[in-house]
Parts: sequence; C-alpha cells; structure tokens
Amino acid sequence: MDIAETMNKVACVVGAAGGLGSCFAEVCLQKGYRVIGGDREDNAKTSRLTELHGERFFFRTVNIGNPDSVAAFADWAKQSVGHIDLLLNAAGMYTPNSDKLFEEFDIEQSFETYNINALGPLRIIQQLIPLVAASQDKVVINISSEAASMSAPVMLPWRYDYGMAKAALNLATTTLQRHYKPQGVKFLLLHPGWMRTDMGGPNAMVDPMDSASGIFSLADYTKHRLDDSIFFDYNGTPRPW
Repeated sequence: MDIAETMNKVACVVGAAGGLGSCFAEVCLQKGYRVIGGDREDNAKTSRLTELHGERFFFRTVNIGNPDSVAAFADWAKQSVGHIDLLLNAAGMYTPNSDKLFEEFDIEQSFETYNINALGPLRIIQQLIPLVAASQDKVVINISSEAASMSAPVMLPWRYDYGMAKAALNLATTTLQRHYKPQGVKFLLLHPGWMRTDMGGPNAMVDPMDSASGIFSLADYTKHRLDDSIFFDYNGTPRPW
C-alpha cells in the first residue's frame, strides 16, 4: 500500500497502550494513517508514539468497561476526525483466576473479565460505527483468541471466563457482520498468536510487531470481501469455530 493512498485515512486503536495495540498503531502510522488511540492510561508506549508521530497520533484515556467513559471517548473521536477507516478493539484483560481448575475457580470474579472482553468492544462499536460507516475502508477488527474455539479446543489452561468471553465476542461479531453488511462494513475476528507482551509473557513465540503487521495486511486484503470468512489467525490462517 502506497503512503499517498493513506494520507486521508484514520485508524482508531483501542488498547493502544498494550503490546499489540501500540504495535498496530505504529504500523498504521508508518503506512501514513492518522491514529486516534485509547486505553485505561497513558504509558511509555503511547508517549513514544506521541513523541515520534505527535502530528498524527492522538491519545485519550478510556475504560471500555464503563459506558460513560466510552461515550466521552467517542465524543472526542467524533470531534477529532470525520471518519474511521480501521477500528481495532485490542483492549482486554486476563486474570490468574482464569487458570484455575473448575473446583477452585471463582465464578463471581468472572464478571469483570466478561464485561471487558465481551461487552467492552461492543460499547466501542456502538458509539463509533457511524464514523466507520462514513469511511472508505469500513473495517472493524475485534481481537479474539484460540481459547474461544469450541470445535477445536487448544491445550491451554482452563480459562473458563476468558474463553467464554471471547466466544461471546465471536458470536456478537458474526451478528454485527450480517447487520452492517448492507453498509459495506467488514468485521474481522483475529487471534493474534501467543505474543511476547505483558499478558503473553517473555517465553511467547510471536513478536507483537509481526502480529500487528499481519493483522494490518489481512484487514487491507479483506476490507471489501464481505462474503469471506471473518475468523483468522494474524497470519491469515482460518480459525475453527
């Protein structure tokens, strides 16, 4: 993709302070996009993006688990840009409770995981979908997980609440794809791989920049392919439901 083709394009990265989100923002900035980013708080990653790309990277705090915070973020986005070509929902959470055996698993601790990982992206989409629909590319990416697969479960720790939340996000995203297909909006569910991030740990196999680059390329390739599948690995391999 030529930078000249992207000079008027805008990406919104929710989770921009995280390992994947900050790398995805960097990829978009390198491609010539303007980027608006959001996360619970600013950090060294977002400060670096501001320092390097201050004229094209803009950040505001947002808590996707709080409807008022999401509404305020959306109002800011609407005042800052007239459209969003590419919306990435990369914010999420994972707790030690998810790794426990069922006999030890605290069900009551699961509500926040579900609120953030399943409902949080829906809050963002509901507020920002008019800006996406007004753009040229019209792409929404929700970060899913191999833990959400029911037909081909992977050998992971138990992850009851995490897997349930991501599976719920998968179902909601397939419904959104049907609902917004007449408007030309493309939804994607992407498993980013086991990445070397704060969540994935230092022994993970995938560099988050490689994952971010793969996700960007896949989004660009599939943006107008509204009848194609929507659940992939970051490298384009279809994921089993």
